[in-house]
Amino acid sequence: MQIYMMATLSLVGSVVILGLGVPVASEASQQKGQAQFIRCAACHSTRAADRPSTGPHLEGIVGRKAGAVTNFTYSERLRKGDFIWDEARIDAFLAAPQSTDPGMCLTFRGLAKAEDRAALLAYLKAPAS
Repeated sequence: MQIYMMATLSLVGSVVILGLGVPVASEASQQKGQAQFIRCAACHSTRAADRPSTGPHLEGIVGRKAGAVTNFTYSERLRKGDFIWDEARIDAFLAAPQSTDPGMCLTFRGLAKAEDRAALLAYLKAPAS
């Protein structure tokens, strides 16, 4: 039996393999996300090997339990956080960080455009380079 797969391009530039439901971010989307990451780079790295700054590294953030980076000192709220940073939670946080997690990211005000958040999420999901 042969299985045929088709790919379509979504509004944010990510490719979805139909039939498998597996999103695969396009290189263009990841590049747009890398440009959006400039807003995060003052406090975060995308590589676990980098020394923590004001914020923990974001490598593998999608699917990570809150407060799980071992070499970072989290706020009490995140140390006790009983949630996983899934795509929906990250998107909500990126849209309005003070609403979802009051007291965090005092300098980051959020990304209003859904396509900017989607691109940044695609970049964060890409393997670290």
